[in-house]
Amino acid sequence: MALTTNVNQMSDRLIAYNLELDRHRHHLEDIVASRTAALEQANLTIAEHAHSVEAASAAKSEFLSRMSHE
Repeated sequence: MALTTNVNQMSDRLIAYNLELDRHRHHLEDIVASRTAALEQANLTIAEHAHSVEAASAAKSEFLSRMSHE
């Protein structure tokens, strides 16, 4: 009888550990999804700034080119 009780307790603990692992896995998936979204937004922001910098540089080059010809 003690063996059956011990096996049942071990089984219950294993089930509890598996449930806890599932909760942690889902939590980590949420963290990864959140950080991925933040990185995607940061990349968009960087791309927008890079485009602005390129446009400003082109405008500066055009301005200097016109000024040097005049």
